[in-house]
Amino acid sequence: MGVVHWVGADPGVPGRYLLADGCGLWESTDEAETWALIGLEQSMPNDVLFDPDRPRVIYAATEQHGVLISIDGGSRWRQLGQRLSRRHASVLSLHPDGSALYVAVVNDGVYRLELMPWHFYDGHEQVAEVE
Repeated sequence: MGVVHWVGADPGVPGRYLLADGCGLWESTDEAETWALIGLEQSMPNDVLFDPDRPRVIYAATEQHGVLISIDGGSRWRQLGQRLSRRHASVLSLHPDGSALYVAVVNDGVYRLELMPWHFYDGHEQVAEVE
């Protein structure tokens, strides 16, 4: 593990924690006793946010790919908001009603991404897959 940027408990899965560092996204399923790298190695995540109203939805602010979304608890990720795809996203905040995601971008201000129903389904053509 490198410098830790974020760590948090999964509100939908007791005992599960995620940690973001310069190497990627790490997961613990044993109350943070052990950690395994589970993805985002090429994205350099800075901030991670669990969606309180959608238990399997996770957002990630990354240095390389802007904002990413996972709708399956972190197994697969897609870009969210094409205009931020190459920006250095640093901090995320969810609107209280879940309708928008606020994204702080290094040296570029704060953006509001409207969250639409199709963002939460696989296979939508407007949301690119991230390897």
